[in-house]
Amino acid sequence: AAHGVKSTARPSPASCYPAPRFAHLFMAVGLTWIYIRGREDKPWLAQGVRFGLAFAMAATIPIYLIYHAVMPFPMAMVIKQIVFDSVLLLILGIIVAFMYRPRPQT
Repeated sequence: AAHGVKSTARPSPASCYPAPRFAHLFMAVGLTWIYIRGREDKPWLAQGVRFGLAFAMAATIPIYLIYHAVMPFPMAMVIKQIVFDSVLLLILGIIVAFMYRPRPQT
């Protein structure tokens, strides 16, 4: 077993192939929706970082800690998942903030 984890994978990942696409669609819509509602008149980059960090603290970190409590995942792997997913959310927060930054008036 990789990283000391018992196999919990599906026998055929193709059987649930559309699920990741829908998951990412929901994530994109949800992140954008929450960001638009909470956007402030401040620099977009700092707002994006703050948004990504808040989202990681509210969702990513607790979920992986709960997974560790109920699944046979080693803590080292959980920490890696938390770190990498948090970095991803920081990047996504910056992207959303960039897309919705104020445009200069022409």
